[in-house]
Amino acid sequence: MDYNARFYSPYNTHQFTSPDSIIPDHYNPQSWNRYAYVRNNPVKYTDPTGHWEMHIDDNGPYRPSLSDFGIKTSGLSRTQKDIVWEGARLIGSRINGLSDLPIADAFRTAHRDNINNKDVSISITGVDYGIGNCITDSHTINCEYSLTTEGAIHELGHVFDNQFNSFAGEFWASNYLPTHTREITGYKGNDFPYVGHSWIHEGGDKMIEEFADMYQNWVLHDLPDYPRSGFTSDVPAAYSPWDRYSYMNYQMTNIWLPTMGMVIR
Repeated sequence: MDYNARFYSPYNTHQFTSPDSIIPDHYNPQSWNRYAYVRNNPVKYTDPTGHWEMHIDDNGPYRPSLSDFGIKTSGLSRTQKDIVWEGARLIGSRINGLSDLPIADAFRTAHRDNINNKDVSISITGVDYGIGNCITDSHTINCEYSLTTEGAIHELGHVFDNQFNSFAGEFWASNYLPTHTREITGYKGNDFPYVGHSWIHEGGDKMIEEFADMYQNWVLHDLPDYPRSGFTSDVPAAYSPWDRYSYMNYQMTNIWLPTMGMVIR
């Protein structure tokens, strides 16, 4: 059977005859079997492309849209929307690994302003060259130029920070980071785009940017497609005895996500 990208054998192996050229969800062990059809769950999913399982409902197969993630955009090209979508998917997948929420629901709970019923808003106002130069205010991201996947996750980290504040009142997630001079210890990459703002932010916003960088690298940690993103096992002095990844996991599972109402596995 021809599934566009690959052929499927419905008789003997009940698998694709060649491996997938991508791993659609790095956080799901079933996705690492690159011969499998829809995570071995054809009752729940279908795969019309040969690359990506899609949910099935009464209206047929669908892939979660930006709207499903609780995101609206303005001024973005199709390519730019795909970059934002991939960033949201990776975030939702990482959070899904800690909770029982589906990917889109996990992202939406942690980012969409459900208290005021407002989607995350992302706009690009300039021409499609250059990278980023974004300002994030509450749940609104305004960029002068296009985003990278890393940059999209960084800015959505600011949204997560603000979303936590909407639940916690006086506190932001970034308030939980130790106050210190920013340093590169513990990051795999020490320049853009692995850390979004180099080390120039030493004023009042330094911990806000530190949090967004930590969030970005937490989401991308140990993903083969992003080999220079993520953390090393080195322990920054201010975080001791934690390395950065362990610190983020602890805060996510014990404070930040439960405060937003998520049930942790």
